[in-house]
Amino acid sequence: MANVLLITTNDIKLKTRIDGNTDSENFISSMIVAQEVYLEPILGTDLVLRYKDMILQDSIGNLVNSDYKYLLDNYIKPLLIRFFLIVY
Repeated sequence: MANVLLITTNDIKLKTRIDGNTDSENFISSMIVAQEVYLEPILGTDLVLRYKDMILQDSIGNLVNSDYKYLLDNYIKPLLIRFFLIVY
């Protein structure tokens, strides 16, 4: 599956000290490493693939996926941002 990220570059710019004018290309590789090396072993490959699939299909916001969205927004994204800061 393609490099589908569970967080956006905008999430990084809003929640870290990275300047909003910073070119996203400078830190996307760190986002990928944080997700693959730190987050995936915790969540498990199956759950990460499920999230990637929902993001690709733009169905994460559907009512049927509300529990997944809640988990993503309130737990996974903040954790992934912290992992990003370790890598970056």
